Amino acid sequence: MAVRSTRAPGLVVTDLTRQPVGPDGRAVVYTAVDVETTGLSDQDRIVELAAVVFRGDGEILDEYATVVDPVTVSTSATSGIHGLTDAHVAGAPRADTVLAELWRLSAGTVLVAHNLAFEQRFLTHESLRARMAVPEMLSLCTLRTGRAQLDGRTFKLGPLYKTATGQWPDDGHTALGDARATADILCWMLRQAPGGLYFRHWPPQAPDPRYARVVPGKVAPRPTPARSNELADFVKRFPRSRTPRPATPDAEEHYLALLGEVVADERITVDEAAALESCARAGGLTQVQLENLHHRAFFLVLGDEVNIPPADLTPVRRRELLSLATALGARPVIDALSPLVKADKAEARKPASTGYLRGWRIGLDPASGYQLDHLRDLAQQHDASVAKRLTKTVRFLATTVADSPDQAKARELGLMVIGLSEAVRLMDEAVRAADLAEFERRQEQARWEAERAERDQFWRHTWKRVEDLAAADQSFQGVAP
Repeated sequence: MAVRSTRAPGLVVTDLTRQPVGPDGRAVVYTAVDVETTGLSDQDRIVELAAVVFRGDGEILDEYATVVDPVTVSTSATSGIHGLTDAHVAGAPRADTVLAELWRLSAGTVLVAHNLAFEQRFLTHESLRARMAVPEMLSLCTLRTGRAQLDGRTFKLGPLYKTATGQWPDDGHTALGDARATADILCWMLRQAPGGLYFRHWPPQAPDPRYARVVPGKVAPRPTPARSNELADFVKRFPRSRTPRPATPDAEEHYLALLGEVVADERITVDEAAALESCARAGGLTQVQLENLHHRAFFLVLGDEVNIPPADLTPVRRRELLSLATALGARPVIDALSPLVKADKAEARKPASTGYLRGWRIGLDPASGYQLDHLRDLAQQHDASVAKRLTKTVRFLATTVADSPDQAKARELGLMVIGLSEAVRLMDEAVRAADLAEFERRQEQARWEAERAERDQFWRHTWKRVEDLAAADQSFQGVAP
């Protein structure tokens, strides 16, 4: 079928339909693109660009993300949104280099964006500034597709992502975070659409040969402040590039040396994680490179223990190594150790207790012998502790005898000295009160969860009984999503 659709220079906009007029969208390769800019006018510049190459079945094939060095960032109208500063982008690739990478990476794919008109406008303007041709290629807008296929109160990226994944995005207004969210939304729609989604226009144009020989360059990932001591927290915000990329000379060696110093004590602080993130970004490293370096660092720490099967390590050592592997994000090690540590915990687990009397210390008069065993069991069941010696923190001394040395000590300290029945009554009353408080807490939690589910339902999208392709034209033209 010949393409007869909305188009701007280079990009040919197509739509998905439930009618099987073209190929199934799940079998197609896409490139989700997102840009952050210095503003919304035609004079503004791209300050960050990310691209995620993926198949419609959800497999990620490549990622590219970098900040872009424009004239200025800090005084831009959108600096409070994207959070980038002049220092963050200084020395980053220029727009012409970044665009050449995008057109090489996306060759032969369908270009996808959420509110494509916005990305299309800035990609076109930056290409014109650089005197570069925008290659002819099919392009698709998830905002248009959402309006045509779904009913909902809004079709912004965040609520659509919530419908698709059950989670709100945690990296909004970052180019890589939004490009990944766009890919997730499209894959969800392709997977869940009644009867499937098919292309209205096909085939795509042949890849533009002018960009086929573009050499992959260094990337400058967006700064990602450390949120925890787990290195995987910042590593996942680096592009998972399958394309080998040049890095700063000796960047991997410098990073591994710093990482070796950090993990020497088998502990990682938030400040150390921040220093490693800065080192990785300055070196132009990618997610795949970092994961490999973290895996190497774990085995450097392991040393001679590498020859000991995990099952032969002590439970304490297994927990220590699992904690380190988790902080490093060493997934193969985590997968190997987690079942063993889980089994260790199950074996060492105490009988279940309610915790209702946690913090209580009670005294049991040794002179009473086995007669107070019931109280000892009651204390264990509800997490109270039996005092080895009497202090003022003991709530009472329980006894069944007339007189004993412990009773004299208890009176000296001003403690209650009570019989078995009175001790049971006090503990039972405390347990009932704590049980009621726990019930009310659970009720409040249930109410809160119901209210949250109701709020989530407010934003949730449902499939139209019949698609409405005309509704796609209600999308905002050229305005950031």
